[in-house]
Amino acid sequence: EVVQQVVAAAVAASEAEDAKELAANGWILAAVGGAYLPSDPAALRDEWASRLGEKNGARRMFDRLVGIYPAWTTPADLAEYVEVEITGGSWGTYLSRLRSNGLIEETGHDLRAHPVLFGEA
Repeated sequence: EVVQQVVAAAVAASEAEDAKELAANGWILAAVGGAYLPSDPAALRDEWASRLGEKNGARRMFDRLVGIYPAWTTPADLAEYVEVEITGGSWGTYLSRLRSNGLIEETGHDLRAHPVLFGEA
């Protein structure tokens, strides 16, 4: 048990040093997902665009919302723009991916890119 505590303490210290180094180089620990992400808003948007991948609905939705920020849009308008059926399962999957990563803000029936992506939250 003592060995396990020593190992756990060493791991925690190593992680703390890694966190300090990442923070010193402009990275922050994300509230959602516990990943380290850039603190610069433009770099943060680029990082998320990369993580979402290319040529998929979630990425197209993200790009559109970022492109029209700070404007709000309706789900129907967004679905039409990215050419995804709002009644289909893909729409829900893509929207869920953006929600679960904290990339969108919703109010009533409208949505937009989350202000944190622009250094405003």
